[in-house]
Amino acid sequence: MDELNIGKVTQVKGTTVKAKINHDLYQSTYFHNGKILRGISINEFVLVRKGYQDIVGKIIGEEIVENFNIRIDDIEQKKYERFVELNILGYFFEGKFFSGI
Repeated sequence: MDELNIGKVTQVKGTTVKAKINHDLYQSTYFHNGKILRGISINEFVLVRKGYQDIVGKIIGEEIVENFNIRIDDIEQKKYERFVELNILGYFFEGKFFSGI
């Protein structure tokens, strides 16, 4: 499987998850292993790895937060932090999709 790590989970509330997106994935398109991929946006599906299970989530919201703790010489891209909100739809187990958690 050709995995691309897009960020880290920062908060879980019931079946809603908040994740911080990596700084290098803020563009609308990007390259990964020679392929052009669309950027992360609302209504996209993502897999959240939890142990050995792949949990399926759908991006339902986005938040941009200004980072006031950066040094002046840091790159402009790190001035903001991007978070997405996911609704958990289900999970994969032994190659089959199961709805719900």
